[in-house]
Amino acid sequence: MFGEEKCGCYVVHVELDELEIQYCPKHKAAPDLHKVIRNITKLPYYDDLPAPIRYAIEKALAKAEGK
Repeated sequence: MFGEEKCGCYVVHVELDELEIQYCPKHKAAPDLHKVIRNITKLPYYDDLPAPIRYAIEKALAKAEGK
């Protein structure tokens, strides 16, 4: 093991020249959470959600997508 991040993720030495990232629970779930949030924006009543909730969803998506 090379080091552990504050979140709990860490890098391990698998083979002679191969490294592997062991993700913490939060980062392991990130792709699934991104998919769920993206699908929320496709719901027919998305525009009826309160503006602060839509803003939070759009901000989270932009952050996850590197925008």
